[in-house]
Amino acid sequence: MPKSQDALPSVHLLHWPRLWVIDYDQAESRRMSRLLAYREVILKTLEQLRGNKTIGNSLEAMVHLNVSEDDLDFSTDDRELLKEMVMVADLDVHKGRDVVCQAEPTAWSRCDRCWRYTPDVGTHPDHVDLCERCYGVLKGRQ
Repeated sequence: MPKSQDALPSVHLLHWPRLWVIDYDQAESRRMSRLLAYREVILKTLEQLRGNKTIGNSLEAMVHLNVSEDDLDFSTDDRELLKEMVMVADLDVHKGRDVVCQAEPTAWSRCDRCWRYTPDVGTHPDHVDLCERCYGVLKGRQ
C-alpha cells in the first residue's frame, strides 16, 4: 500500500487521539458524587460478607441502605443506577438519620443466562431457569 505524502516515518511519532470531553453540569456532578459515596459504603459492607463467606459475590446480596434525611433528591432513578453500580440482587433504600448499610444473602434464584438473582426466575414453565428479561430476549420480545 503506498504511503501518503504527509505520512510520518514511524507510528511512534503520531499524536494520541483526543479524549472525549464529558461536560457534566453541576447537578449531575453532585448526583454522581452522592451515589459514589453511597457506593463506597455498600461495597465495604459487601466485602465483609464476602470475607465471612456469607455471599460469594455481590450479585447474591440484598442490600438495605439508609440514606441521609437531608438527601431530598434521592429518586427511583438514583436507586436503579446505584443498584447497577454495586451489582446487587436488590437495593432497598430508606431515609434515616445516618447513612447505614446492611446486607444479606438473597432468597431469590439465579438466572442461568445473566446470573442475576431476581424474583421472577422460575415463573416460565418452558424456561424455568431464566428471569423475565432473559426470557423476553429468547422469545424475541426485546
